Amino acid sequence: MYNEATRGQFKQLYTITDATPEEQHKEEDWTKAIQREQMQLIIDRLSWFDRTVFGLYLQGWNMADLSRRTGIGESTLYRTLHLTRKTLKDVLRNRTKED
Repeated sequence: MYNEATRGQFKQLYTITDATPEEQHKEEDWTKAIQREQMQLIIDRLSWFDRTVFGLYLQGWNMADLSRRTGIGESTLYRTLHLTRKTLKDVLRNRTKED
């Protein structure tokens, strides 16, 4: 992962640059920021296990490797991810319909 982050196309596409405070606060589309906040609120209400597995998934952990290290069944981890993603989609879809 370190090699990919420090070399090649990824490094060219995702370079870190200093931004002025005005550029940092210029977000044309506030809906994305609101959706991110809504997603975080939904994730915070999940059970400890679901929240932890989803957090590890977002950090880039391989579920097969996690299964081997923890002794938790791989199907359990993938099922948890599936249900968490489904919950996020359902809640966000319902909120956009209400608005």
